[in-house]
Amino acid sequence: MAGLWGKRKRVDPELEAQDADLAKRAGSALVAADERIRVTTD
Repeated sequence: MAGLWGKRKRVDPELEAQDADLAKRAGSALVAADERIRVTTD
C-alpha cells in the first residue's frame, strides 16, 4: 500500500522468490519447534 506521499514499490520477482523461501523456512522452523515442545512435555 502506498503512503500519502509515497509511490507504490515495484514488485521484484527475485525478492518475491526470496520471501517465499524465507516463509517456507520459517514455517519449517515453527513445525520443528512445535514438535520439540510436544516431545519434551510428553
